[in-house]
Amino acid sequence: MPDDLARKLSVVLAAVRDGLPTEEICRRYGIERRTYFRWRRELTRAGLAWLRKQLAPQPDADPVVDDLERQKAELEARVLELERSKIIWELRYKLLRWRLENAGDDRVEKILAEINRLLPERTEEGA
Repeated sequence: MPDDLARKLSVVLAAVRDGLPTEEICRRYGIERRTYFRWRRELTRAGLAWLRKQLAPQPDADPVVDDLERQKAELEARVLELERSKIIWELRYKLLRWRLENAGDDRVEKILAEINRLLPERTEEGA
């Protein structure tokens, strides 16, 4: 809790707890009367807003919707994982192809033909 908020709370709560007059509270804490009333008003409004939020009716949880949201999150994570994996494999393929093309070996054409047969055309389009 920030020091400013803690100070405001301690002053206003002390006034309520001890039942002291406003003048006494202001003198004790070295604040002006209007400052005390502003702090009290701010804290009262914040407290009321918090209570309204806490007491507001909560929508009933729908287990079907909850399950669909969980499945959607799992599916999105899996798609992201597959996309990353695809990028890695495409880079490996391109590196291997580059090495084979620059090898200067007669067997290269046969190996490249086998790779082209095994890998989908989509990877070849991006090469």
